Amino acid sequence: MKRKLMLLLLTGIMMVCFIGCGNSGKKEAVESAAEPVVEAEAVDKNPTKPDTNEVAEEVTYITEPAELVCVLPDGFKAAANEDGLYVHSSYPQDTSTISYVISDGTQDLTEIDMKDYESDIEASFYDTYGDEVDVTVTSYENVVVDGRKGLKIKISYEFKGIGYEQLIYMIYNGTETHIMNYTQEAGKNWMEKFEESGNSIWFKAFEE
Repeated sequence: MKRKLMLLLLTGIMMVCFIGCGNSGKKEAVESAAEPVVEAEAVDKNPTKPDTNEVAEEVTYITEPAELVCVLPDGFKAAANEDGLYVHSSYPQDTSTISYVISDGTQDLTEIDMKDYESDIEASFYDTYGDEVDVTVTSYENVVVDGRKGLKIKISYEFKGIGYEQLIYMIYNGTETHIMNYTQEAGKNWMEKFEESGNSIWFKAFEE
């Protein structure tokens, strides 16, 4: 089960490889995929992160099902044949991507340890492609996104001779985990815009 979930977390990386590396193999299935709602203007509804020096208090997180809403950077559009995948309008010159998947189930993926996360991604690369990939976690933060428990992760790695940088948001919602993957080739200048998009994430209640 754990390996299957880690393969799900790799979806964003795999999508880059399939559109950017010319891989003709069959893509691993994800449990579910969804289109984010894109608004015209960014709305930052993330609560202020508490001072880590303060005495920790028990926090009650929101776990009600809702629809993820975010603002994508200018120039990104939905890929024609891949649900939940967004590519830049200048593709293939710019292979930067944004992907959104939902992992169904009550298991809280945000509880994973950083070293386990790093080693499991490396193992998943090897199991899926036969490549030994050295993944470096450059940032691993516990965050609260619109009252929901989450992780904000940055990683870097080289795959098929190309360096990549990735920003990942994993947000637990009680019965599912929403995963946003922002990926660029090393040296591109999207990370600031990716951060802005991540900061715009909030959740909209389903209409009855």
